[in-house]
Amino acid sequence: MGNIYGNHEIISLPDGSDHILGKGAQGITYLARHLTLENHRACKVIKHTRNDKARDMFLQEARYVARLEHPHIVMVVDCGEQKGELYAIFEYCAYGSLADYCSQNGPLAWPDALLVIKQMANALHTVHTAKSTQFPNGLLHRDIKPENIMIHSLRPLHVKLIDFGVAGVIESDAVSYTHLTLPTKRIV
Repeated sequence: MGNIYGNHEIISLPDGSDHILGKGAQGITYLARHLTLENHRACKVIKHTRNDKARDMFLQEARYVARLEHPHIVMVVDCGEQKGELYAIFEYCAYGSLADYCSQNGPLAWPDALLVIKQMANALHTVHTAKSTQFPNGLLHRDIKPENIMIHSLRPLHVKLIDFGVAGVIESDAVSYTHLTLPTKRIV
């Protein structure tokens, strides 16, 4: 039996190790299964967070993203803290990231690339314009890259935005964009 976070158990591989979906700057994301419903989810775990500000921001952002009901933003279904570890449970996108898909299958065809751009633009509009008491002017994602775009279905192509870990608070309604980072991997 794997570690349990809330009502979700981390799935173990045949060798007994945890099934890791990805590793990032903030933590590790595992494949998990709901204990009662038995459906798959992604479980992001932040190990031993002693910084109260980082802890509060992680939970605030999880609550904020949980309120963003959008077909192209990954759904947060649970979050919490246990044994000094923060965790968030997300819907699972079985086809992996856009980066992994393009590494294995080559660049997207133009119609698919345009569809991804349209879906991400819609998701980002929702993120940037949604207001809450914690983020009265919305959030900027600040880390749009193929690794943070998950493929929910292939036909039709349906993608979802993930990883709000470096999201920045919009300080005012007047936002200036001074820096543009282009993907390092070819996706088109």
